[in-house]
Amino acid sequence: MALSLLLHLLGLFLVVEPLSVAAQTANISLGSSLTASQGSSTWQSPSGTFAFGFRRIADQDLFLLAIWYDKIPDKTIVWYANGDNPAPKGSKLELTTDGQLTLTGPRSQEIWKPESVLSGRVAYVAMLDTGNFVLANNNADYLWQSFKDLKDTVLPTQVLEIGEKLNSRQTANSYSQGRFQLQLKSDGRLVLYPIALPTEFAYQPYYQSNTSDAVDEMNSGYQLSFNESGYLNVVRRNGNIDKLINKTLLPIRDYYYRATLDSDGLFTQYAHPKSPKNGSWTSWLPVWSIPENICFEANGDLGSGPCGYNSLLQTRREQKANL
Repeated sequence: MALSLLLHLLGLFLVVEPLSVAAQTANISLGSSLTASQGSSTWQSPSGTFAFGFRRIADQDLFLLAIWYDKIPDKTIVWYANGDNPAPKGSKLELTTDGQLTLTGPRSQEIWKPESVLSGRVAYVAMLDTGNFVLANNNADYLWQSFKDLKDTVLPTQVLEIGEKLNSRQTANSYSQGRFQLQLKSDGRLVLYPIALPTEFAYQPYYQSNTSDAVDEMNSGYQLSFNESGYLNVVRRNGNIDKLINKTLLPIRDYYYRATLDSDGLFTQYAHPKSPKNGSWTSWLPVWSIPENICFEANGDLGSGPCGYNSLLQTRREQKANL
């Protein structure tokens, strides 16, 4: 009798579980498309927290293919595909019937497509509630995902592996690549450093975590983890965890979180209320930044440095606090 009940419950799980997974995703089927225009349609995550689609750049007829927080007024972009090559009005993103996802211009010129996707194996795409946009096969295996096509921002549940890096934007309003990078090095250090464009020659780091152990490799970092509670940690190979900042965060049930390598070189974690406070919306709140004082840390072969000549009296963090 007990065995029969167990088999019955297992059968229910096997039937119910796929339905539960499907309910948490909003799958976009083959043959779907989006067109770059003001007010064009988007592909939403199930809760509506995130949207995937085209965002107009300032007052130009140029568009970014992007992901953004969609439930707050400023629609903050957290990922973008074509920062160095904005799409003209009328460009089209198409998920073809043979599983190809391609962004083409008005003259059918290719602007962008995901890398490392095996043709003919994509069964659907989905915008997830984590902020991850995925291309999946029939087994729900991810063949490509935006979480692994890193730009300037990471989100809760996202993980950076050894060698993966963030690139800052050129400016706050330009999505071309900027002159700062964050990378998890092979020796386990999380490092911030300026680069020389367009070569990407790396200058000396202006921040590095104390998560490398030359004597014991198992005591070195191998992941940067943005956990579901909103904390950013360097995870060591032996399982030990180093918090980037030992600070109590605002409850994630009430706040959205993101961590962005800003155009000024600071790696900053931000929080934003999920609902209006006293009837009005507030902007993103800087929770913490590294390094503590970029004006003192980023010097040497940077010339004037990110703060300019004779500008050490006010740190970038203080400037953010004054906004």
